Amino acid sequence: MTSGLVTAALTASLLGPGTGTSPAPLLATVQPAGALALRPGLWVLVEPGCKLKRQAAPDKWPSCAKAMFLSGGLILDPTRDKAGGRDNPMAYNLTPGDPMILQINASAQGAAYGYAGVRPTAVDTSGFVTQAQIWPTLC
Repeated sequence: MTSGLVTAALTASLLGPGTGTSPAPLLATVQPAGALALRPGLWVLVEPGCKLKRQAAPDKWPSCAKAMFLSGGLILDPTRDKAGGRDNPMAYNLTPGDPMILQINASAQGAAYGYAGVRPTAVDTSGFVTQAQIWPTLC
């Protein structure tokens, strides 16, 4: 996996043809106090039917699985390029509701704001979402 692959894949899935995008944020960029939040750390986006061996390093995973690291309201590529750098982080925020709405600022990747539905499937004892179904908005 090369640097930029995760956020490029995420950007393509959320900002590709037929997906809902906007040139400016449509939702509040500050998460309300007490709202569910995505747990910081390593997350894996896995397509249905993907045969993923999680013990393998993320750069050895099949193309149906993407790793991303969430930290401080940013989505980062957990892999590093040969120079030891990372790709451009993307800011995100999660709006409460059913489903929750994930708003991603992909302006550094040449796009604007992308959106996805999020339905938590597991929450830890601290109130962080640890597993969820995620899908792009369509227009």
